[in-house]
Amino acid sequence: MNIAKVMALLQMKNIDNNQIFALVDLVKNVNLESEDEIRNLISNISKVIDKEVSLELENKIIQKIKEEGISPSLLELL
Repeated sequence: MNIAKVMALLQMKNIDNNQIFALVDLVKNVNLESEDEIRNLISNISKVIDKEVSLELENKIIQKIKEEGISPSLLELL
């Protein structure tokens, strides 16, 4: 994943470091085989970056994760 894009997004949203570390922990521990865990992760991330995620977008993200895992193309959806 392009760390520069991630950092730019985080700086743009002025996200607290503690929130970033909490998200990192979530991502490290998420079971990508569990749709419920992925939905929970998406919900947490959307709250931190203050972006509402529609059910349609959430489903697209889940499908992309199932097909590609955590990939750079996920940032394009945000």
